[in-house]
Amino acid sequence: MVGRFVTAGGAITSRIARWDGIAFAPLGGGTSGPISALADFDDGTGLALHVGGNVSTSPAGDRYLAKWGFGP
Repeated sequence: MVGRFVTAGGAITSRIARWDGIAFAPLGGGTSGPISALADFDDGTGLALHVGGNVSTSPAGDRYLAKWGFGP
């Protein structure tokens, strides 16, 4: 889920959250700016959620593209 919110499932987050099967929960530390696009994609390192927008606090440190791995 993306949007203009600061909490998910009672926890502090910023603009992005994930559904864990029971409730929404923060996805990492969130993003610092608006999200423009979401896509799941395997770039050769495994399936991951790719997020486009002004996301300068992304896990990869990229200003316009963040990536969160789905994990096993």
